Amino acid sequence: METNDQEFRQGLLGQLSPETDRLNHYRKEMTNMIEENERGLRREKRWIVVLWLYGVAIFTAYLLISGFYHPTPERVWIVGLVSMGSVLFYGGLELLKHFINRSRVEILKELKQLELRVLELDERVGGQG
Repeated sequence: METNDQEFRQGLLGQLSPETDRLNHYRKEMTNMIEENERGLRREKRWIVVLWLYGVAIFTAYLLISGFYHPTPERVWIVGLVSMGSVLFYGGLELLKHFINRSRVEILKELKQLELRVLELDERVGGQG
């Protein structure tokens, strides 16, 4: 059982200990992946800003109109306020999702940088021995 574990371990370590070409290719691949994630975050941020501004503008306009036009029944205003509140709530959820995604990408970026450093050290140690 222990020999199978040793063989499995050596196989995995063999995949992670690349030569210089593979290390450079891996570095480029990780850089491209991180850049793609950051582009997605910027696109998501623009969408959330537009959604949030839309929600705030509609909510403000609805409150202004309801303040100036009083003869309408209160039920209409309550339904409108609830629907506008749901738009703002949805915007807040999207903003929270963006913060979580941004944190995920930052952690992924730091983890990949650490992994590259470990691979570089492994290559140096392998070259000396």
